[in-house]
Amino acid sequence: MELETAVNLNIPIEAHLLRGCCREADRCEIVAMGLDQLRIALPESFHGHLIALTGEIRSSCRLLRDLADRSQVHFSRVPIVANYLNVVLPCLSRTLKDIIGYYEEKTISREMRWRKMYNKMTEEASGLPLPQRFVLYNHFLSLLKQLLTRSPSFELNTLETLRTRILKLREQRGIERTLGGADILPTAAVSNGPETFKTSYGPFYPWGHFTIPPESKILFRRPFDEDRISIVVYLNSVDQSPYLLMRTMQGDIPWFSLFGAHELCINREGSALQLKRWSRHTPVPVADLAQPSL
Repeated sequence: MELETAVNLNIPIEAHLLRGCCREADRCEIVAMGLDQLRIALPESFHGHLIALTGEIRSSCRLLRDLADRSQVHFSRVPIVANYLNVVLPCLSRTLKDIIGYYEEKTISREMRWRKMYNKMTEEASGLPLPQRFVLYNHFLSLLKQLLTRSPSFELNTLETLRTRILKLREQRGIERTLGGADILPTAAVSNGPETFKTSYGPFYPWGHFTIPPESKILFRRPFDEDRISIVVYLNSVDQSPYLLMRTMQGDIPWFSLFGAHELCINREGSALQLKRWSRHTPVPVADLAQPSL
């Protein structure tokens, strides 16, 4: 992938990589929609592989955003996960960009675009079919989520095995390490990505602003507006109270807002969930959330 030539050294490498999670999640959405349009134009005999591929790409999107959101609560463990994100994100990004290049090739028919994409990308991965390449990415990302949250299901040996496979794929694709081993993702936003969900009011702060006590436990995470905004509810390990961490996007940059449940008035109006800061007078809006996407 193209590497960033100018890096803001005031921003930790972990922040660059977690921002990369959000960026590549946006790119996954764009690629999945592009493949859907390609599938509609092709005979039904091609649909099976295309449906499998787009399903895995959308799973990548969910996993990437989930990792970025949960990293705020498990802040102290982010440097451990970042080492592995540094391996998978450039490879995933290159794969998505290559797919875009194939389905946007206007000089050949749509059927030939798909055939060329599938066969060439399978060949370059030593026979690993294209949908299974995203199965590999998603298994790796799922293990990173377990590593981040200290899941008892986490298996280090499996993670290292998958890491070796991805590094081999990187080598086959000519993706090299720079800056002392760190792969910095490009800062330019993905064009035609989803816009910011306008009905969240904050105030919002950048990644790493909040100090969340170690050993805090995530109770659940809910995406809204096709995961353009999310709520993570966790139990604070110090005061044993529930808190709501909200994430929205400004371009390709995630922004966060944090409130204790005791600070909020939570109401439902039709299919919308309304969060407002508690007040003796008029409650101040925090967010007006659409029906959650499951």
